[in-house]
Amino acid sequence: AIPLASVMRGCGSIFSASQGTMATFDLSVPARRIKYFISHNWSVSRWDKFTALALTFNFHFMAVIMLFTLGTIAVLSLLGLAPELETRSDTKLSAGFLARMTVVPISFCVLLFGRDLCSIFGWIGPLTFLDKACIHQVDEGLKGEGIEKLGAFLRISDRMLILYGEAYCRKLWTVYEVANFLIFNTVTRLDVMPVLLPRIVFCAIPLFFANALLTMFLRSCCDVHWTMYVCVFVSSVTYAILCRRWALHKAETQTRLKNFEVRDCVCAVESDRKIIYGKIAGLMRISRRVEREASLEECLTAFNEMVRGMMPVAFKVMFGPNMLSYPHYLLVGSILSAPTAVDELTRLQYEPAQTIKGFCRDAFWCITGYPIAMWCTEVMVGRFPHWRGCRQVFLLLGTIIGLMIPGIAVDTVMDFLEHRSEPWALWAMIAITSFTTLSTILVDQLLGSRAGKKILRPAKGKILSVMIQCN
Repeated sequence: AIPLASVMRGCGSIFSASQGTMATFDLSVPARRIKYFISHNWSVSRWDKFTALALTFNFHFMAVIMLFTLGTIAVLSLLGLAPELETRSDTKLSAGFLARMTVVPISFCVLLFGRDLCSIFGWIGPLTFLDKACIHQVDEGLKGEGIEKLGAFLRISDRMLILYGEAYCRKLWTVYEVANFLIFNTVTRLDVMPVLLPRIVFCAIPLFFANALLTMFLRSCCDVHWTMYVCVFVSSVTYAILCRRWALHKAETQTRLKNFEVRDCVCAVESDRKIIYGKIAGLMRISRRVEREASLEECLTAFNEMVRGMMPVAFKVMFGPNMLSYPHYLLVGSILSAPTAVDELTRLQYEPAQTIKGFCRDAFWCITGYPIAMWCTEVMVGRFPHWRGCRQVFLLLGTIIGLMIPGIAVDTVMDFLEHRSEPWALWAMIAITSFTTLSTILVDQLLGSRAGKKILRPAKGKILSVMIQCN
């Protein structure tokens, strides 16, 4: 097994080429148990794999650092120690800028290099299996023995992490790995990270950071609001296109798996096809899907039937109803609104009511507004997978415009309340923010649990029936 820190070192330099050396093999260590079996295709780029691993293993660490940074700056702002920037806005005489200048860059660096930072202090992370490092790549004899023991690696792995690209279900090796793992494990031990997801996150962070700096600069000389709308529109178009692409690929994957044919799968090294066919035949015989005397063709046919019955349900569970979860939505909302909310705390001493209203407005968009808009976008653009051409463009633009209109209307109401000096405006802002925050969290819990039960229960039953037949 190879420690996770070694896999992610140097921005995933180990993924730069499929050919291994003695140096890469020396990164691995003997192990009785493996935490994660990393299943991937070498056709996926090094950067996509590295960012997928970073988002998987550094996300919570980044969230902790972000909260710590925001909390520290908030304390400095309340104590009057944070620097301020004079503005020309009608309602904001001055505001801090430290959070907007530092929180996003620090969080971005932690998300990318958090594992390297942990390794400095001796925390190498969980043990993983990566074919290039755990199977000898120089000695052909040892390489053959490692390939023969691939099933053993799968059996001592607690979980399988799939770095899912568009070619994943078309590759012979990866289909064999997932099928082998599912025969002896439940679908709940499978984790999937679509490589499209980190593209969204790592494109959104610099875009929103640039928007925050531009807005801060413009508000120092004039009162503007249009920059945020332009940024949101541009990011919404990108996000909608990626969500549509993901929805179409999910539908295509289900169709491909339901009509799976092992002989049509692609093998990067054609000479490996015979080896994989032999391992599939052995797997089918061991799992008693066929008789021990069955021919290779009978074993391949049985493997086709097993994949068609097991894999569509398993991948439906792994993909889930949405590509993003609420924590991911909350991350984007935090990048957009949380630094601004913290910076405005510098005005609390001399504009308490105005500061609280601004804080409530930013909190609303962070916790409720942006997450709901992103969830609705993902749900709506995933409809009608058979639409192509002009109808598909109409669906994307209609979704974006249809969500931006009520978004601008809500922001206009918030802006109206923020400009009012009456006490009722302050209490209205507090009530709206409190109600929407509690409602969002409650709905997320209810929808998450119901969606999970709705998908997972029949999936578990169907996969369990296949496993019983296998055993």
